[in-house]
Amino acid sequence: MQPLNTLYLSDRAIMAEPEKNESSRGQSLPWIVLSGIVGVFAVSAPNPNSGAAGGAKEAPKLVAKPEQPERGPRVPTTDPLLKPISDFHSNLPGDWAPADLAKEIHGYKTEFVIATVPDPIDSPFGYAFDQVVDAIQRGVQEKDGYVLDRAWLPWDVDRKAKPPEVGKEPPQLRETTPGVLLFRHGKDTNRGVKNASLCVVFLVGEAPVGGIHKLAFTRCLKLIAQSDTLADGPVRVIGPYFTGSQTSLQFVIEDWLRGSDSGSWWCPHKNARFQVIVGNASGMRTKDFFREKWSSERIEVSATVIPARIQLNAVLHFLAQRDGARSTDKISSKAADRLPGRVAILTESNTGFGKSVASVGNTDDIAVLRFPLHVSRLKSEYAQLFRKQDQQAGLPATATIAASGFEEAGGVAEGVPAQGGAATVAANNAVLENILSTISRERFRYVGVMATDTRDKLFLIRLIREFCPDVHVFVTQSDLLLAHPDYLYHMKGVIVGSTYPLYPPGQKWSNPNASERLLVSSSAAQSYYNATLATFGLHDKMLEYGPPGFAAGPDVPNDRPPVWVSMIAPSGAFVPLQLFTGYDDPNGYVLRKPSGGTAPEPNGLDYPGSLYLIGLGLTVFWMVLAFKCWRAQGVWGVGSAIAGPASALGVFRTVLLGAQLVFAVSLLALVSARVEHTGYRSLQDTAVLTTVALMWVAFVVTALRGVSFRRPAQGPASRSWRWDVLNIVVIVGLLAVTAVFLDRFWNVSDRSHRALFFVRAVDLASGLSPLTPLFLMCAAVTAGAYFQLERQDLARRSRVPSPFPSDAERVFDPLTDQDRRLKVEMTPGRFWKRHSLTLTGLFAGLAVAASTLWRHSLPTVEGNVWDLLFAVGFMGIYVFVALTIFQMVTLWRQTKGLLTTMAKMPLMRVFTRLPARVSSVVTRHLYSRSAQPFMLQITVHQLRQLADAAKADSTAPESMRELLAVAEQAEAKLQEFTNPTRGKAGDPADEVALRDMLSDATAKCLAALSPRWKSLPTDEAFGASPDASTTDPKWVTRAEELSATQLVNYMAQFFIQLRSLMLAVLVCSSLLLIAATSYPFHPERLLLIFMLGLVGAGLVCVVYVFTDMGRDEAIGRIAKSNGRFSLDAGFMGSFFTYVVPTMGILAAQLSGTFRWALEPILRVVK
Repeated sequence: MQPLNTLYLSDRAIMAEPEKNESSRGQSLPWIVLSGIVGVFAVSAPNPNSGAAGGAKEAPKLVAKPEQPERGPRVPTTDPLLKPISDFHSNLPGDWAPADLAKEIHGYKTEFVIATVPDPIDSPFGYAFDQVVDAIQRGVQEKDGYVLDRAWLPWDVDRKAKPPEVGKEPPQLRETTPGVLLFRHGKDTNRGVKNASLCVVFLVGEAPVGGIHKLAFTRCLKLIAQSDTLADGPVRVIGPYFTGSQTSLQFVIEDWLRGSDSGSWWCPHKNARFQVIVGNASGMRTKDFFREKWSSERIEVSATVIPARIQLNAVLHFLAQRDGARSTDKISSKAADRLPGRVAILTESNTGFGKSVASVGNTDDIAVLRFPLHVSRLKSEYAQLFRKQDQQAGLPATATIAASGFEEAGGVAEGVPAQGGAATVAANNAVLENILSTISRERFRYVGVMATDTRDKLFLIRLIREFCPDVHVFVTQSDLLLAHPDYLYHMKGVIVGSTYPLYPPGQKWSNPNASERLLVSSSAAQSYYNATLATFGLHDKMLEYGPPGFAAGPDVPNDRPPVWVSMIAPSGAFVPLQLFTGYDDPNGYVLRKPSGGTAPEPNGLDYPGSLYLIGLGLTVFWMVLAFKCWRAQGVWGVGSAIAGPASALGVFRTVLLGAQLVFAVSLLALVSARVEHTGYRSLQDTAVLTTVALMWVAFVVTALRGVSFRRPAQGPASRSWRWDVLNIVVIVGLLAVTAVFLDRFWNVSDRSHRALFFVRAVDLASGLSPLTPLFLMCAAVTAGAYFQLERQDLARRSRVPSPFPSDAERVFDPLTDQDRRLKVEMTPGRFWKRHSLTLTGLFAGLAVAASTLWRHSLPTVEGNVWDLLFAVGFMGIYVFVALTIFQMVTLWRQTKGLLTTMAKMPLMRVFTRLPARVSSVVTRHLYSRSAQPFMLQITVHQLRQLADAAKADSTAPESMRELLAVAEQAEAKLQEFTNPTRGKAGDPADEVALRDMLSDATAKCLAALSPRWKSLPTDEAFGASPDASTTDPKWVTRAEELSATQLVNYMAQFFIQLRSLMLAVLVCSSLLLIAATSYPFHPERLLLIFMLGLVGAGLVCVVYVFTDMGRDEAIGRIAKSNGRFSLDAGFMGSFFTYVVPTMGILAAQLSGTFRWALEPILRVVK
């Protein structure tokens, strides 16, 4: 190398150089030569004050760093490694020797860092290269305000390289030359930065199998040594990214240390030291770096990533303990001490990371399965197949930015190239099939996928979910690619163990004073970011490098990151479930902050703004509900001790209140977690907690108020104690659930679990809140119980006695028998006795279905109490809906029998007498869910006309003449019911009495009309219009009109019950279906098959009843449709009321609306 003074050009020379022309440069050449000769003598001249030997040693030291370096000539540089630095300092082409960097040219001091990054050409990790380099840039910029000045990458040169000559290997610049990132910062008094500096970051490529490019790494070391900056500290290395790079990195460092100690010419610096901070490799063996005499003083190795074995054991420990897992639990670095069940680990067979997962347990309950070497060949082919299947299933892509084809992005795969073509692909496919069949056959319940490439994880997890749907999948190392929209359906519910949770609010928990948030795409990027900060000594700025405030404690280390266990939510977010601070690190692999770290104050647990409105609405609803149940009037008093005799339906009232009580308990736990987090200092949170507790007490007291063991005055038969006992059992069961729930929440789980429960519970949009399915189940229970109470109330209010008389000739006996059967269907106790055999078979089938589902089900991450609530909720509502469907079908069959019997009798004649206006009103009455008071007015009016006609006709039967007094009484009752005094509603007792009068009057009419029907022609007797030449007495016409209208009133009570049953079926089954898709339950597919079967059966039965109703002959006579099915207003109104909302839930999937909740339904259907 030329002498320093012939290579260095001063600032003044650089500034003066442009002012000279070519002639002046030529004239100054002799002076430059003369200066060089003088410089040589100056270097070799001995010091007169010392010996010859001493002078020879001291002279270079005096000249090595002159205060004013002399000018020298410039030679155009060809070294790309120095080009970014030369371009920064010089306005003219020139060559810079490494030793010049120690001169603080232009006042800039230079420092070096070596970072190993995934090679974007020699490995398929181009996406990881971008992530890591971006993280390094952000980390460097935190040091004194560094900004990126320029960059040079050998990979860009290799991609643009010309084709090699024949017989020669193409030059690979990336293998011998690292990339360069050049950062700069000036003086900044505000930051306390007194000197300007440059930072040179060398980027050395690495691959998972071959390791780092050793020649490029060695070249970095030589340049750093020649720059004379090693005296300032150790060689700083960030990386490696892959576990398989350990051996190659070890070789380079050990060779350099040996050369340094032996005084080799290529390693001029003595006693070299290395500081290696591992950025992502989670399976390295740090003991291998301390061979022979290389102590920790010479090679300092630490990591900002927790070992993969600890991440794996943390996931297994959490799955085994769930809500019982505490953040301070000891997580072993060896074999897992407890397993949640049978576990299979899928890992790669050709990388150092895959080999690090040699054994993870000592029992038969855990097994390691290695997938094929060339699985990447299958990835692209399956990706095309998966997209085609999704398109055929009507599932459009929902990514904001299209990323299709990302499976093939990046460089080439390492290892032995496949030579078998399609045969190798087929063989690998067969191996994957064997792996999947092994998982299914040996009933592994938990499957871990541990791979270097995130795309391999996506590919394998989708296969597992397609062919082994009843397993719980988990991975290590978080990466936002795991939530890619093309794979999100299969990735939701996957458990992730990692060093960093990738949960944006989590940064506030650990770094509450940070002015900005750094959102990264993977834990590897965040690890590299923290490693960069640690390299510069910025430990206080390290991101999430310590436990959050709610996990801090006196025995909790604050100087290292915890292990996070998260779940991929249906929305694509990574939601934390638990963290562990007490993991085992016997080799000191994880970097510890030198200062020890400081625990932050608890912060960051806030209610979303919309939750306040939801809570306010729920509170108002609960207050109204509690008030109505306390008053026990109307629907709310059915079967209660306050309003009347207890019955089987009284239990439904207790169940309705119990549903509110259960949801209130979950809210009590939620709000108490927030109160604990704020240290009981927030009055607002305390008020919310008090409100929820008072509502819980109100529901318990109201439920107990409906129970009484006193014998009422009406006698023993008026009240059955067994229903009160059952009510007490239900209430005691609810209190027991409350006690167990709160005990586990407060005593079994720890503060971290409670805080993270709050986080995911209030995040309703993520699809991972357990409150969502619980709310939907409680809503379904509330709706079902209310419909049962409403049916009883409607049966009481709309009850119409049988209008069929008991004549001597027993003409109406078939209708009377049919009426008796219908009353049996509407009476709970008698219904169970009548269909005991059928119901036994139905319960047996439901028991088989429930046991099948239970055998394949997996526990949720919430804990045993939540599993109990979900299991009881699903099974209870499912059984209720199934029984309601059965009850609806049997009630329609009996109603259909009544209509058919009527159609076979001359009674059908009376419906031809209905006026058109009255007919339209009567038809709407049949399609209504409640009794219409207007129908009473019509019937009373007709009764008055009949009474007047009978009074005026002396030939009218005496029974018709007697109706005059009845008509007067009916008009009085109608006046009292429709026009009550003091603005109060009409007394239901008046309505019931009025219906009784009208039925008695109709029975007399039918008894008087039946003898006349015998003499009618056949057509006329069975519904044909009367002959115009035939004239009947006026009282006959009026009697037939009255009979027709009252018969419709009579039949309406059964149609009202049918509509209430239909609404109960569709509402409860729809809520249950949405609850099944609102949370990642396992096995989802089997669960949805049962739910869709239930909803489908309900829809089919409802449509069948409506269609059959439209084709019925008797209804056709009433509606003037002649027994033909028609899409009239009544049918369409009922169809849009009962069927369309349920079908709309499924149709919303086609447009992508609520895809995260409804996509599972469409996939199962397809």
